[in-house]
Amino acid sequence: MHERIELLEIAQLAEEAPGTRVLWISRKERVEAAFGGEAADALPGRGELGIQGRALVESGAVEVLASFHVAEIGRAEDGSGGLLIAGDHAGNPARLAADEMVVAAGFRPDLAMLREVRLALDPWLECAAGIGPLIDPNLHSCGTVRPHGARELADPEPGFFVAGMKSYGRAPTFLLATGHEQVRSITAHLAGDLAYPIHRSDAHRGC
Repeated sequence: MHERIELLEIAQLAEEAPGTRVLWISRKERVEAAFGGEAADALPGRGELGIQGRALVESGAVEVLASFHVAEIGRAEDGSGGLLIAGDHAGNPARLAADEMVVAAGFRPDLAMLREVRLALDPWLECAAGIGPLIDPNLHSCGTVRPHGARELADPEPGFFVAGMKSYGRAPTFLLATGHEQVRSITAHLAGDLAYPIHRSDAHRGC
């Protein structure tokens, strides 16, 4: 979803600066998957982002180059300060000049500040170890992740929890409702309110 938002924002900037050309390069052979469920998406707001993204591509406001594999990024040879992107486009050598390059190629948590804290992390997702199997993007979408809280997020460090998007590490299946439920559960746990259920079945509705 991040690339959809960035695409819309860059297209808006292009409207404000006539003459701007927007290129969307992707390793995939087709970018349609990035539009998500569109009108059929269980989350209407997310679906609308996909609809708008498709409209930008089909109108020509955003030009797609797929599949494109970047081999080298350097400075433009004309001294303009721009970028020169070299690679392979659909099996042919390609070179692109650009003033700015926005990279939407995934993310991972910065755990440097927690180096001295005893953590339990999933070795692949870098999320809280207890929720790794629950949020694995190979098995789940955000709508199939069951509610979870203090029990699954507990670390070896007593009383220490990571909540919110950072608790998901590299997994893209996070929903804001998930974070709300996590914090509610952790707060109840720290306050000793063990009678308050850790899980609540209505925490996630749709995806």
